[in-house]
Amino acid sequence: MKILHVDDSSLALKLTKNHLTKAFPEVEQVTTLKPNEFLENYNDNTLLFHDLVLVDLIMPDISGENVIKLIRERYPKSFIICLSSNVQGLVQERVTSEGADLFIEKPPTYEKLLSVKEVYDARNGN
Repeated sequence: MKILHVDDSSLALKLTKNHLTKAFPEVEQVTTLKPNEFLENYNDNTLLFHDLVLVDLIMPDISGENVIKLIRERYPKSFIICLSSNVQGLVQERVTSEGADLFIEKPPTYEKLLSVKEVYDARNGN
């Protein structure tokens, strides 16, 4: 299993990576990218194909919604999670209509990521 996390916060990338490796013990690789790195590497299929993708909603250079659209177009089977502290219902509806499979409130704690794992596993028949 390969996981990609796109966020503009270095601290969020580091903390979430630690939680992901604990919540998903079968993970082979966790790739963390800042928004500008995502844009620079968008055409690199080996870098951007991941089973599970976490995307911050509000970032400079490119919005989380646009990242979700780009990944969904290119990798329709990826399981995409939108992360945001803006938990208004309209925001959640908008990002799920744009292609996110799940919306979770920041910060993505270990407990929240365990819940994500349950949904991911159920979707994939595990």
